[in-house]
Amino acid sequence: LDKVDNYTLLAPTNEAFDTWLSTANPQPTLEDIEATLYYHLLHGTYPVASFSSSTQFISSFLTNASYSNVTAGQTVQLAVDIGGLPLIRSGNGTNTSIITSDVVATGGLIQIVSSVLQIPKREPIVVRDAKLSFFIGLLTKAGFLSTDRDELTTELTNLPDTVYFTPNTEEALSQFSNITVTSADQLSDLLKYHIVSRRLLYSNDLKDGMNLTTLQGTNLTIRVGKDGSKFVNGAKILEPDFLVANGVLHTID
Repeated sequence: LDKVDNYTLLAPTNEAFDTWLSTANPQPTLEDIEATLYYHLLHGTYPVASFSSSTQFISSFLTNASYSNVTAGQTVQLAVDIGGLPLIRSGNGTNTSIITSDVVATGGLIQIVSSVLQIPKREPIVVRDAKLSFFIGLLTKAGFLSTDRDELTTELTNLPDTVYFTPNTEEALSQFSNITVTSADQLSDLLKYHIVSRRLLYSNDLKDGMNLTTLQGTNLTIRVGKDGSKFVNGAKILEPDFLVANGVLHTID
């Protein structure tokens, strides 16, 4: 901190650290603890007055490639809850509240928070923990979860600054049942059609008429409805902004 200006430190209470250390499984290593501390240090100064219903996606100082493949630093979400109180969201959809706000420090600001932020995990773990059951069913039908697909899994989950558009409805699973995947290349193309890399886009970055090039090589078009609903090639975004180790995941219908 002596070498940093214009920062916000999200500082968990002693009780929050005690709870994290006593309940974490497996127990965090020294490297885990260091990475977690870097994840609590944000670029920029964010007083409580800057929190709003429009979620902000703020870069942290966590750039260790063992934990994050987001070039600018792994993201923390700043917003307000339904009561208008400031809310911080980290990996696994973990919500953290501010206990003592806007503590002025040399070069920056400290927000004392109620719990330790969770570093976002790799995409397959987020899919499991978020209980995206229909997408898991789709991957199972495709054979994507079999051990002989490990190389493809690694390739698609280690990309930097990546957006995953993830189908997660019963209808999507039903439609996929009519698709025959006969080779690893076909499976790879199908999955890559739902992935945009090296262009990190959270929900509020998706604008009407925006064109995105997928890993598969074809384009996706974003549309925004009159009610604010957002669509990707006609597929509605249902639950946006699941943070993952290398970017963000949006579920679609």
